[in-house]
Amino acid sequence: MRKKPIFIHSLFRTGSTYVWNKFRQHGGYWCYYEPLNQVLAKIDTQNPLTWAYDANTSGRLRHPAIDKYHLWEYKDLLIPGRTGVPFFKKSFSFDDFCNNDANPHQKQYIDFLLRSAGVGDKTPLLQFNRTALRIRWFKTHFPGAAHIYLARNPRHQFHSYLSMLRSEKLDIFLTMDLLTASINRNSQYFKPLSERIPLCEYHSGSFEDERLVYSQLLPLYSDKEKYYIFYFTWFSALLENALHNDFILNIDLLSADPGYRRKVMERFEALDIRGIDFEDAAIGKYDSDPIPAVDIEGVEAEVRTLVTGRFLQHQIDRIDSALDPENRDFFQVGKTELTRFKNTPVPPLPAPKEVRKKYSLFQKKLADVLAWDEHSILRLNAPPPSTAHVYPTVTVITVTLNDAEKLEKTICSVLEQTYPHIEFIIIDGGSTDSTPGVLKKYKTVIHRVVSEPDNGIFDAMNKGIDLASGKWIIFLNSGDYFYEKNTVEKVFNTGYGDAHFIYGDTYFLGGDFRGVVKAWSFDSLWKTMIFTHQSLFTRSDVLKKHKFDTSFKICADYQLIFDSYMEGLRFFNSDTVIAAFDPGFSEVSRARMAIEKWKVVKRYRNDLKFHWFYFTLFIKRLFRDISRRSRKKPGK
Repeated sequence: MRKKPIFIHSLFRTGSTYVWNKFRQHGGYWCYYEPLNQVLAKIDTQNPLTWAYDANTSGRLRHPAIDKYHLWEYKDLLIPGRTGVPFFKKSFSFDDFCNNDANPHQKQYIDFLLRSAGVGDKTPLLQFNRTALRIRWFKTHFPGAAHIYLARNPRHQFHSYLSMLRSEKLDIFLTMDLLTASINRNSQYFKPLSERIPLCEYHSGSFEDERLVYSQLLPLYSDKEKYYIFYFTWFSALLENALHNDFILNIDLLSADPGYRRKVMERFEALDIRGIDFEDAAIGKYDSDPIPAVDIEGVEAEVRTLVTGRFLQHQIDRIDSALDPENRDFFQVGKTELTRFKNTPVPPLPAPKEVRKKYSLFQKKLADVLAWDEHSILRLNAPPPSTAHVYPTVTVITVTLNDAEKLEKTICSVLEQTYPHIEFIIIDGGSTDSTPGVLKKYKTVIHRVVSEPDNGIFDAMNKGIDLASGKWIIFLNSGDYFYEKNTVEKVFNTGYGDAHFIYGDTYFLGGDFRGVVKAWSFDSLWKTMIFTHQSLFTRSDVLKKHKFDTSFKICADYQLIFDSYMEGLRFFNSDTVIAAFDPGFSEVSRARMAIEKWKVVKRYRNDLKFHWFYFTLFIKRLFRDISRRSRKKPGK
């Protein structure tokens, strides 16, 4: 059996649950159900089920009965005390529905699922319902995977939406179609649609809020407009997948034609997929439940003209050659049909008066649903708000040794960050306590672990630098933690420009003071560290070039910062409390620390004031070290 992943792509109500379950029943596949489903942002260890999975499931949801709940494969990924699957972002579900640009946080999430896929020799299978218009992204980033697109007769598919609404009072599929088209209306895919069907944008941090808004707007659309939106998405997806997918599986023919089922098995074998039997395929048809009085053929012809017009002739030739003869005939998307629609005049835009009337209805409806701002929610020509901020990758490096309890607190702090793209590396100096168990517990959410003896903390930090692939690096060592859950996001939403270092304030947990310590002025840098390395993000190219000088056992971080400042590298104060930090000086010689700092600074200045400052500092700290040691002697 193949070990490279299998990706099943489709729109809603295409028999995808049936196909996914056939792989799951085989036992040789680790089958993730809808990895981009919005519910994955809110499941947790106490409630991972989400949907029932007994025979009744085939009733309301019309899913086949399954032997384990839909999201069973995610249960071991969930972290106690945390909500949602690690690395999952709300934007994956709909905001990125047709985003084929760089999307590193989405890549990180899919890679995480593949790394975590089951045990033994199982092949990962991911069944998506929200990737039909970003198939190019998936093919680019996972070229070794088998990509299969599920398609069915669009009228039967839309009948299924309507039937769910009428019999089960579920408008979710119609609502999600409207939501998808609306929030992506300025994309290259949906812009022609938005010029003919009035669409408004509403963005919220909560999917439930968005669903509520679009569910309230749905009745304001005519049946023709609803089918127009659906068919526009369906036809765009079919052509896009004909261009980029490995195989389009026709669900209707799979259910009705034994000859086609045999051909599917042959195609699967060519993709090195074996052991799947579709002989019991019987995906329901809904042609007895007709679409209301809608000029279906007229809508389809108009949509085909709009969608086909954006393809070049050589792309149409590729689509024709990529489609199996059965699909060309079944969906009427052969070269002749597509060329004819490409050369058909584009239908006229609706009258401005009609558009204004529709938006007026939106305004009245939304005023009853939520407090809203007309200019931020309803826009006719303005681009959507930026929901896909391009964040640089941040590598968090944690160094630890025999500190299991504090290490777990640090790990959880990193995992709780709202920042969309974090690489996490742990360098363990060969711990002999329960640290290996902690690392095993969180192995699926840590990118790299090194567990071996080292020559001190800065040698370990250099090992982390060698492994880091992020643009920025921060050292958050065992026991340290980010001050807030959105700390990293706050820092990288500041205007740091072309800085080499981004620093901030620190919350001290112990020592002589407990509370927030502001970063000091660089005027004091020759005397001391003006911020902690736990509250410092450094560009990785700087660290990979210089690294820490391990001849300094205590102050290698101070040496790197001081030298960088003297060389003219740029520092930016984020004015943010970045890390909580326990100084933990009990085992550190403060007198030796003073000597090391003096060695760093004396390369740049040699005046009496400087030498006198460090001489008196050394004497004070020497006495404090002696006093501390005496207090620790037995009997004292």
